[in-house]
Amino acid sequence: DAALVSVPRQGELWVRYQTHSEEPLVLRCRAKLAKSTAFDFVLERPVTGRWVSLRVPLERFRSFAGEPLSEGTPLHIFYVYCKTSNSRHSIDDLAVVSRE
Repeated sequence: DAALVSVPRQGELWVRYQTHSEEPLVLRCRAKLAKSTAFDFVLERPVTGRWVSLRVPLERFRSFAGEPLSEGTPLHIFYVYCKTSNSRHSIDDLAVVSRE
């Protein structure tokens, strides 16, 4: 599993999504550290019924231990999910960009 990208200085995750559920969406990236570590951002109140573009600063992603993502961390997997099994959502675009 090679890294797709390293966390840039002042990086953001850009995602374009559509959902039909009011349940929180979890944006997750996995970092290639000593072991694969998940970092999450939870969108508590997603907009429903239409396509939405969202920009999330990567420093807002947290590991299960509460640690933030840091510059230079190699990332190798990205995905979006909802904890409710009956939710439907679509992802049209996902990118890591630098705000600089």
